Amino acid sequence: LASYGRAVALNPTLHACFANLAALHSYLGNFGVARRHIDKALGISPGNEAYLRISEQLGSEAHDAGTDEQGLAGDGSCARGSTDEQGL
Repeated sequence: LASYGRAVALNPTLHACFANLAALHSYLGNFGVARRHIDKALGISPGNEAYLRISEQLGSEAHDAGTDEQGLAGDGSCARGSTDEQGL
C-alpha cells in the first residue's frame, strides 16, 4: 500500500496504481477507500473498461458486506511504485 501511495504522490497520473490501491483496499474490506481510488483511476482513464468493471464489482462487494460504500480491484499494470495512502 505504501509503495503505491508514494507512486501516485509522485505521479498522480498513474491510473493503474490507483486501480491497484483500490483492489488492495477492497480485499482488506476498506470499500470507501477502494471506491475513492477506483474513482480516481476512472477520472484519469474514463474509458477503461477494466476499471468500469471493477467499479461495478465494488458496488456489489460493498452491498454484500452490508455497507453503502464501494470497493474495487486493480489491473496489475503498476508493478512498482510507492506512496502513502492517507494523503488521498
